[in-house]
Amino acid sequence: MTREQSIRRMKGVVAPRALDLLQRVREACPEVPFAEPADECGDDVRWGTYYEVSPDAGVDVYVEAHLSEDYGDRSGGVNFGLHIVGFGGEILGMCCPHNYTPEVWVRRNDLSAVDARLAELECVDLLGLQQTILDHLARQNA
Repeated sequence: MTREQSIRRMKGVVAPRALDLLQRVREACPEVPFAEPADECGDDVRWGTYYEVSPDAGVDVYVEAHLSEDYGDRSGGVNFGLHIVGFGGEILGMCCPHNYTPEVWVRRNDLSAVDARLAELECVDLLGLQQTILDHLARQNA
């Protein structure tokens, strides 16, 4: 299976769950009018939502599939991250299971491993995430 085929197959499994996780983030932050979660795949494999306060203020939340070969590691691996980023690139928070450990990558072709890794990401602390977002927006409005 080629890289493109394995990524396409994996995206079919990941997309609904990534969009569902982003919807849960929106529901955890009812006071923040986030945009509808959407597919943002281009050069990256990602899905996201955002709230724009002004052209230079707001917050992006996205789920991204990190591909092992893009990080100089063995090919065919994947891990997932939930990223919270302020406009301008300020990193507010990130959850990436097993990051910086030997277990960081699961095989893209092993859909049960992909499923298990997504399940770990889906256990993210939504209340902590909500507080991070609200604190950031409060600082921007101060």
